[in-house]
Amino acid sequence: MKQPKALFLQVTNPGAYPPLMHAGAILAEHGWDVTYLTSPSLQSNLTLSMKIGINEEFTSKRKDFTVSVLQYIEYCLRSIDLVVNLKPKVIYASDPIGTVPALMAKALSRGYLVYHEHDSPDDQAALHPVLKFARKLILNLADMVIFPNRARAEATRKEVPFPRERLQIVWNVPRIQEISAGNGADEKSFTFGLYFHGSIGPDKLPHTIIPTLIRFAGAVSLTLVGYETASGVGYVKALQDELVGTPAEGCIQYSGAMSRDELLRQAQLPTIGMALMPRTGANLNSANMTGASNKVFDYMSMGIIPLVSDLPDWIEDFVKPGFAISANPDCADSLYQAIDKLRNNNDLIETLRNRARAKILNDWNYDQLFCAKVLPLLLPKA
Repeated sequence: MKQPKALFLQVTNPGAYPPLMHAGAILAEHGWDVTYLTSPSLQSNLTLSMKIGINEEFTSKRKDFTVSVLQYIEYCLRSIDLVVNLKPKVIYASDPIGTVPALMAKALSRGYLVYHEHDSPDDQAALHPVLKFARKLILNLADMVIFPNRARAEATRKEVPFPRERLQIVWNVPRIQEISAGNGADEKSFTFGLYFHGSIGPDKLPHTIIPTLIRFAGAVSLTLVGYETASGVGYVKALQDELVGTPAEGCIQYSGAMSRDELLRQAQLPTIGMALMPRTGANLNSANMTGASNKVFDYMSMGIIPLVSDLPDWIEDFVKPGFAISANPDCADSLYQAIDKLRNNNDLIETLRNRARAKILNDWNYDQLFCAKVLPLLLPKA
């Protein structure tokens, strides 16, 4: 039987998107030949985990996260070239910027088109007219539409109606093998402190962390792993500078960005992971992050206790079941009390850690969700 092929199209670096890496890896493990077309950026050194059956093609490197018209045209032309040569059975496209090359690929190959929207626009009308038209078209032409949670999907359906029967909800959870032997909490050592990984900016890492750290007077540190967003360039240094001359001076350590493999292989970690979403003024994505946030699920799989915002959906999904603790991200007192609750409380830490890791292993993993909701619909295309 001829090996089926899948082409992943997203005009960015897929190494920054765990769900894209997971989907491709699972297909490769099921005998598919998977190709990603990457548009690399000098501002991101995150890479794909190269495995048997995974291939990566590159367009020219961008100087930052923006995509010029010429770079976009280059990406579309390379997409056409790959489609003609590979003749993929499945085109797996992501986000509004990936819609134009995906529609071209669909027209040329007649392949099964999957559209996975990781980050939705706040307002469809604010999109570039070409992307606005292409997004509307792909939502109605795609054989399958994937969203990371139902709230974003329904908000999109109100603005751009598309067939509900084509919709699949797949949370951005880790793979089982990422928490298998050698990566489990029992293989790591923990020091009481705070941890954060992912894109860094004021919306993800609230300024109230400064008075919180000062109140702990050096007894609690914050380790940051990731990269600053376009709107957050210089934010880490600004936070570090604010601690100079206080009892918490030097308590923010910045490790820069890590590949996903490096991230999950860390052997020494702080106890508490910050996954705080804004309570007010949030855009469509920030206001609907349950299921969409890789961060909180990564923490659970790594043995880190998630500290989430005291918002109804986060409390219902993570705090009430006993996987996380919560606080008001706008209130330093609330943050202090939540963190202090776990200090010297090893029994509570172990209870939360074990319960969270078991949930990831048994239910909240990409192998189970993708193989249940997506893979069966792709197999006939093989």
